[in-house]
Amino acid sequence: MDISAPPFSLVWLKRDLRLRDHKPLCEAIALGQPILIAYIIEPILLNDSHMDDRHWRFIYESIVDMNEQLAPLKGSVTVMNGNILNIIDELLSNGLTHIFSHQEIGLAHTYSRNIAVKKWCKKHAVQWFESPYSAVKRPMTNRYNWRKHWHARISEPTNDPELTKITFRKLSLKASLTDESSMAKWHVKNPSFQPGGEKRAWYTLHDFFKTRGRDYFGNIGKPEQARKTCSRLSVYLAWGNLSIKQVYQHSLAHRDRLGWKRSVEAFCARLAWHCHFIQKFESEHEMEHRAVNKAYAQFSYDNSATSDC
Repeated sequence: MDISAPPFSLVWLKRDLRLRDHKPLCEAIALGQPILIAYIIEPILLNDSHMDDRHWRFIYESIVDMNEQLAPLKGSVTVMNGNILNIIDELLSNGLTHIFSHQEIGLAHTYSRNIAVKKWCKKHAVQWFESPYSAVKRPMTNRYNWRKHWHARISEPTNDPELTKITFRKLSLKASLTDESSMAKWHVKNPSFQPGGEKRAWYTLHDFFKTRGRDYFGNIGKPEQARKTCSRLSVYLAWGNLSIKQVYQHSLAHRDRLGWKRSVEAFCARLAWHCHFIQKFESEHEMEHRAVNKAYAQFSYDNSATSDC
């Protein structure tokens, strides 16, 4: 590290594209150093068969939304493109001392990448603080008492940063600059998909509890009715425009409305399922590479298929 470079902290965004209920950002602000908020477009993600242009478009729209909120504070999210180890090497030479992020509960390649980042941090005396993803617990040898853990975690106060206290770190980077031409197709809106962003996520949540969510119970298994009565929040939870905690606590405020109790309880149960199955995947991660049902072990999967979230 250049000893003349002023120290700063990196808030590394992944599936937490929001500015509220964001513990890593809160912790970085509390430390008191200038902050670089960054999203890194990594080759392992660009080459991931689970990712499609629709996902990158949603990520781009989410970052645009964050930048619109940060603009009055003269701040923004820095988007970088490249291998994370190369990027943090460059940031180290510019004064990087701390990294704050949420844990990423995902696939084997991100887990391997995280191991490499931890080794790098230890070698270069950079402190990396990871906050839990929602109510998912790592490590966890069994799920016997997981429901109690979920309720305790989801009922905690939200971690809402005081954005006005951020001193933004401005950097002139080299190898990590993004290639805007390769991102051009992500900038084109597609009316067939929900737009990304924290503001749009909150609009969708409020719209659900305005009227249509009242009929959630009893209709979630009916394709035609569910088009109107489902929450439409899946993608906003998948990319972290909203946290599970925010949605759960907002939902409870509507439980005592006339005619809403069963729908709110059914909805909250599915929020718990969301975390439960991510926890299951965390505990039984081998299912990424093997069929859960052995009857499908010889099935020829089409690896070009991608998911919606």
